[in-house]
Amino acid sequence: MNSQEWYMRSAVSGGEYIKAVTALSVGSLAAFFIALTAKVEPPLTDFQKKSLLAALIMMSLSTFSGVINWLADARWAYALGKKNDTDLSEEDKKIDWSEQEKYWHKTKNITRGTITIFFLIGVIAAAIYMLSRLFA
Repeated sequence: MNSQEWYMRSAVSGGEYIKAVTALSVGSLAAFFIALTAKVEPPLTDFQKKSLLAALIMMSLSTFSGVINWLADARWAYALGKKNDTDLSEEDKKIDWSEQEKYWHKTKNITRGTITIFFLIGVIAAAIYMLSRLFA
């Protein structure tokens, strides 16, 4: 494989990763919603409610990061295409596509990190909740 093929493989793999983590985050939100709104026996302790709420918030932030990452990836690729286009309209020539490309690439890199951090913290909070239920 040449370097371009490796870059493409990396891009595809990264996109699949973001898609999978976002899907897991959204799915966990549904489970947390049921846990927080259904009648649970025995009732949740304050610690369990707080750990469940922490997991819910972290998974929500992970989902948000995933959606922003998808947007940033699309906008970055569009700006990169415009930056390299030799036949721009007069209106497009007024836009600094290099700056747009840098902005969206930075946003994409930041959200690629935040989705992982929020997701992992959410998983830990969910595990703490489940363990507290098992040993209550």
